[in-house]
Amino acid sequence: QQQQSQGQGGSGSSGGGGGGSAPMIMEAINGFLAENVTNKLKEILPLVIKTRGYDPVSTLVEKTNLNIKELTGMSSIEVKSFKLIDIEILLNNSGLGGSATFALVAEIPQMKAQVSRVGNFGLEQAYTLSIPGTGVAISLTGHVALQDGKIGIESVSPMASITLPQMSVTGDGPRYVARALESGVNEDVATIQQKMSVKIGAALSKAFEKMLPMSMNMTLHA
Repeated sequence: QQQQSQGQGGSGSSGGGGGGSAPMIMEAINGFLAENVTNKLKEILPLVIKTRGYDPVSTLVEKTNLNIKELTGMSSIEVKSFKLIDIEILLNNSGLGGSATFALVAEIPQMKAQVSRVGNFGLEQAYTLSIPGTGVAISLTGHVALQDGKIGIESVSPMASITLPQMSVTGDGPRYVARALESGVNEDVATIQQKMSVKIGAALSKAFEKMLPMSMNMTLHA
């Protein structure tokens, strides 16, 4: 006979385990994640970003009136937390398996890039783009299973979202050029965020390849 256990943000019930089982499972998993996974991600993710060639990013935007290149600082990403927010499991005589949703929160303290456009007489006008604290929110869908009597994470698939702050352009050239470049950057902010999100998501996938499958050394009693 099959028993289904569903946790939605810490709520739900577990067949045979009572209404408090799902929150207890989530609490135990989050305790494991905080103690064992978050610190590993803090070490591995910056290294993966570098080895995949994402710091620096050679070209971020390339248009007639706006070029953003040599973006540095992405590997300074600081992972703040990695938590389980939802789990749905199916328990039967052959074992346990199901889906889970995780949330990762991080920040990139500072990034810089070269921003330029072609001015009069075909001459390049180059300035510095400064990007202060950038928020990173990543939702991950994954699969959990019972491995040798222990609950384990088998796979995760991340979807990253970056929120860029107000960015500034500085340089030794005319201020009106810096203002024009700054305006162009802000107009293209959605494109910049999307490209950076893809790179961080790819780096996180690679980081988890090094960590999974992962046993959480905890048992589930139905």
